[in-house]
Amino acid sequence: MNSEDEEIMIKLHQEFMDYLDAKFLVDFLYKHKVLTVEDCNRIINMEPVSERTRELLFLLPRIIPSLDLFYYALNKCGYDFLAVKMKDSNMRINRQHKCRLFGTHRYHLVNYRHELKRLTHSGKHDQLREEINKMRTMWEMAVKVNFKGMTENDLRGLADRYFYALDADCEFRRVIFDKTFVESDLFQRIRDLSKYTSEVNIPNMLCSARYGSAIFMANQKDFEKAHGYIKEAKQRFCFVKACRETGVVLYIEYNMFNIIYSDTMQYNQREHLLDLGRQAIDHFQKEKKTNPEVAEDFLRMFSLKLAHLYLGIGLFGDYLKSDVPNKYIEEGKRLLKTIKDNKQMWERMEVRWEWFYYTAQARISYLENCPLQALEFTKHALSVAEKGKGNNQNEIKSSKDTITYIEDKISSQQRRWYFCNII
Repeated sequence: MNSEDEEIMIKLHQEFMDYLDAKFLVDFLYKHKVLTVEDCNRIINMEPVSERTRELLFLLPRIIPSLDLFYYALNKCGYDFLAVKMKDSNMRINRQHKCRLFGTHRYHLVNYRHELKRLTHSGKHDQLREEINKMRTMWEMAVKVNFKGMTENDLRGLADRYFYALDADCEFRRVIFDKTFVESDLFQRIRDLSKYTSEVNIPNMLCSARYGSAIFMANQKDFEKAHGYIKEAKQRFCFVKACRETGVVLYIEYNMFNIIYSDTMQYNQREHLLDLGRQAIDHFQKEKKTNPEVAEDFLRMFSLKLAHLYLGIGLFGDYLKSDVPNKYIEEGKRLLKTIKDNKQMWERMEVRWEWFYYTAQARISYLENCPLQALEFTKHALSVAEKGKGNNQNEIKSSKDTITYIEDKISSQQRRWYFCNII
């Protein structure tokens, strides 16, 4: 019996002790030459039931090569419900062992994926495309020769990196707001690839979430259908430890609800968004021990997202028609100060998130009746977005519209002042 089988026996030991009577299995095990006559007589004559069951459980690991026969015995002797538990436990143990393999090089994979994210949000899209194409070529060449000369670790390592490259492509399509993304073959490629990766749940989880996002991006009326895929992704949380990837699922869900909130302005939806944001931050912070920069970058990103929510800013930077109480303005200020005061966090900020920062500063100035300062911050945000090329066109358009809106407001104030003081 190998270590994985022994792990299953240990895990289910108490349930076997609670429900199993070994005397009902001895004839079957004797017939299949697992137990001797002496073993059978000794076990049958033991009292109480718990003693003979314990004797069999301690004996089996020494005399059977695998759990297959024990599983068969449980099915044939009236303990099929225990066989089901054993099968389920076997799947979980196998997944955990794959997870350990994934964990041995997770640090490098997370950093690799994060660098691809930074290319997207820094406007370095040519470099991103070059890396994605390189990984696709490497994978297709490996498939062409049927993975000849590759160890299992080599294969899984390549599959893991290729998956993260494909996921980066999905994120890029979302950032540029590609409404045709839902028709892409990327999703099927990820599904096909997942069986080769070290942790099958992570690719399938993110694929479901990305597909839901793509459906919603194509048609916001399909929210329920799109959110169904988010729910499907979240069902895998019980198989995946809280981490960067589970945080990304919550981030995708946050963006979808943010658009709905921008349309309805319902208080309970705002509270739901705040809760989602806090959950996502908790998940991203799980990376802090092994990938501190990744954790900090996501903390900055979501702090800016929450600042926009508190300040009444929509997903693309538009000013929402909502009341913003002073306590929310102060919370927005606090979040921005946390970023500004952290030298490393500030210096690592990508151009897209710099736009988020100055858009929030502009909104604070506007809410505090300082339209000239709000105008300057918004112009700076637009300049950052256009020069850095890290923002989508909706965000750039929003900044331009806000500049026009504030300029009109300033002109209106000047006309009123002129009318009151001159005429």
